[in-house]
Amino acid sequence: TNMTFSATYGKINYPQTLEINSSESVNLGNLNISSNKIFLNSSEVEFLNTSAGITFYNLEQNTLAPEMFVKLSDNGIFSPCSDYPGLCEIIDWNASNGTLVANVSHFTTYTAIDPTITSCGETLDTPGLVYTLNQSINSTGTCLNVQANYITIDCGGKNITHTGAGSGINVNGYNSTTIKNCKIFGQQVDSNHGIHLSS
Repeated sequence: TNMTFSATYGKINYPQTLEINSSESVNLGNLNISSNKIFLNSSEVEFLNTSAGITFYNLEQNTLAPEMFVKLSDNGIFSPCSDYPGLCEIIDWNASNGTLVANVSHFTTYTAIDPTITSCGETLDTPGLVYTLNQSINSTGTCLNVQANYITIDCGGKNITHTGAGSGINVNGYNSTTIKNCKIFGQQVDSNHGIHLSS
């Protein structure tokens, strides 16, 4: 029979008929729908590793559609779906309520994010993403916190200005961070850093 797995943050819909083995078990360990992320362990529930429609709810309500990213290996790095034609494709975006609908050909982990940084305080926590500034930004205290490995921040020549204690960009305990094309301005005090790196 066809089936839908639905949760607060999204759903997976299989419009086709699926054969279900009575020994198969679907649980939060092998299928999980969370904020901005849909995950299915295809090796544990092989009968669900087929084409489906996926829907993300409650995304940030921007005029432009978020980008979709896919995790294709166990290293945790996400890659743009646009790099893999036929794997995942956005078919509808409703900016008024933050709902994105897409088709996927098979399963792993998918996420839908707008990687544009518009202000200080945004969370940079999706491995493999290139986050870009669309304008100069400023804050009192730390502006940007890197919270995952393999993050790239490309300021495109724009400014990060921060005052008081803290850093323009803080990287604490994460590896393989790339920061480029940034102009970072702060104050000449001991607790103020342009870029703060710590392990």
